[in-house]
Amino acid sequence: MTKKKSSSMMRLLQYIKGHWYAYLAGGFYISVVEAAFQVMVASLLKLLVDASLAGDLNLLVKSIGWAMVGLLTLAGLMPGIMRLFAGAVEKATLALRQDLFNHILDLPMAYHEQTHSGDAVTRLTNDVNQAKEAIGEPPFQMLSLIVTATVTTAYLGLIHWQFVVLAFTLTILPILTNRYAGKPMRRASSEVQASLASLNAKLKDMLVGMPVVRAFNLEQHFTDAYASANAETRRLGCVLSHRQGLNIASNNLLSSATFSSMLALGTFLLLRGEITPGEVLAAGQLCNGITNPMRAFGETWANLQRALGAADRVFTVLDEPQECWQAVEQVADISDVDGSMVCMREVAFAYANSNLVLTDINLKVRPGSVVALAGPSGGGKSTIFKLLLGFYEACAGECYLRGRPLRSYSLEELREQIAFVPQDPYLFAGTIYENIAYGRPDATPEEIFAAAKAANAHDFIMDLPEGYDTQVGERGTQLSGGQRQRVAIARALLKDAPLLLLDEATSSLDSESEHLVQEALQRLMQGRTTLVIAHRLSTIEHADYIYVVADGRIVEAGTHSELLDLDGLYRRLYENQLRAA
Repeated sequence: MTKKKSSSMMRLLQYIKGHWYAYLAGGFYISVVEAAFQVMVASLLKLLVDASLAGDLNLLVKSIGWAMVGLLTLAGLMPGIMRLFAGAVEKATLALRQDLFNHILDLPMAYHEQTHSGDAVTRLTNDVNQAKEAIGEPPFQMLSLIVTATVTTAYLGLIHWQFVVLAFTLTILPILTNRYAGKPMRRASSEVQASLASLNAKLKDMLVGMPVVRAFNLEQHFTDAYASANAETRRLGCVLSHRQGLNIASNNLLSSATFSSMLALGTFLLLRGEITPGEVLAAGQLCNGITNPMRAFGETWANLQRALGAADRVFTVLDEPQECWQAVEQVADISDVDGSMVCMREVAFAYANSNLVLTDINLKVRPGSVVALAGPSGGGKSTIFKLLLGFYEACAGECYLRGRPLRSYSLEELREQIAFVPQDPYLFAGTIYENIAYGRPDATPEEIFAAAKAANAHDFIMDLPEGYDTQVGERGTQLSGGQRQRVAIARALLKDAPLLLLDEATSSLDSESEHLVQEALQRLMQGRTTLVIAHRLSTIEHADYIYVVADGRIVEAGTHSELLDLDGLYRRLYENQLRAA
């Protein structure tokens, strides 16, 4: 049986630890000040009226004096206490957002490939900001409303017991209606936040793909798609507003009924001579301490439910399991590995809820050799890279690195030994210097410059006005394709890992850029074991060994000349590319 998770509210409160004194001081102030104000005003009214009718000037002056002292005390304490309270809430929000960011960073690749990045952005920004309200003023405002109603009801009891009976009877109804309305409002709030995430995802798609949008005249398509998502957000927002409105209206109606009933009872008791005129006015003022909370409770409750709906979305992500290995010990039977840098033995793999995409994969990569993966698109070559990088675990069989099962390494240890150059190199917004330094963050400037020179990147970098401080833009859009490739190669050179995984991408480059990139790649591969995904077979003619992957299987293997002699799939692909050149 799985352990039941704590409520979102309790989990949010855990982020307050270390700041409890400031938080509770502010919460106590918020909760008590309204009740104190209502009692003070009611007492003052009673004393003023009764003192005036009795002609007691001394009592009148004393009453005003004490009231002023009380009000000034409450007002003077407010700024300092509320600053401490707000600071505690902001620190808790900071910790929550940082935890969510760290957790998203450590989620497995399967999560990131199945979840739009716009959704993660929405949860880190909109949802966290909304969830903050659940530990901000709303819960203490609700407590304040309850305390105020309780204290004023007790004070009414000192005036006449019948006020208490009436107040208790009339306050049961809003408690029941608010409890009934809470879950639908919270569910509607989560739906609104999810719709906002979808809206953000569509906006991000359009902005990132703007060149394609323009080139294919897709402006109207994206306009319509965004308008449709926007309309759905509006519809869900209306549903939430409708539920909130009904709840607020019912509380206002019950509040008006309470005020009228209390006023009628006070008039009746005055006519019977059971209370004084001052007590009637005090009861009227105290009635506000019941009716105002009844009016405000609905809106405050709605705000709290909206915040908890957002918190539910935050904790849904925090409850996702992080990337981890099912660790194994070193196995005794590794006779087939025999000194290979990389070995895959009878490996099979399937993505979640899909058929096998790799079946019975057996391959070896000798230290210092260059081994290529060739074959038609969708055959499973990129999936092999994902397994070696630890993005996914094999369903069957075993992968080895340096004679050890991959899972005997920690993920950090595994990836420290691999340099990866993807087909479409990703550059982060920032400078060229920073993007190269990601290969080894503790590298010296001299090492970074040396890596750039080896990657044939130094010359073009120095020709830029800002040199290494040039901003590359989002995804490196300020650089050409060949320049991005060379910066990515410099990053891999700087890492200086023994195993290189290279997803070849020279087919989209002009001849000059291709020459520079190929020259840089030759330097990168020197002294390293290289496994390369080849999209143009002419680039792997001198590879030490080639595996041909199709339909998730290795269908052919050998050197370039051996595969041509086989007169199989490799030869057909090679000749087709020669004819197309």
